[in-house]
Amino acid sequence: MLPAIRRPTLSDVAKLIFVGAIGGGAFIFVTIALNDFGPVSIATWRVSLGAVVMLFIAMLIGQKFPRGLRNWRNIFVVGCLNSAVPFFLDPDGRAAG
Repeated sequence: MLPAIRRPTLSDVAKLIFVGAIGGGAFIFVTIALNDFGPVSIATWRVSLGAVVMLFIAMLIGQKFPRGLRNWRNIFVVGCLNSAVPFFLDPDGRAAG
């Protein structure tokens, strides 16, 4: 049996709005940055900055990192498919270039 879902608190709503503002704000900044930089360079900086921030937070909270070549290979494949490849595709689904 599934546990009952609790009613959202004001803190939950505030967190949701905060995350939405950060996510939505990224689109505004990308639109502005596209005037001076190419889409691949913007994507590279976004993904790299996100990785550095997540690495810092993981180290801060004492997260253990995966061990073994197989784990890192799987992480690499998922990272490429979810983070790198989409930035190289245009809205029509053709490779950018």
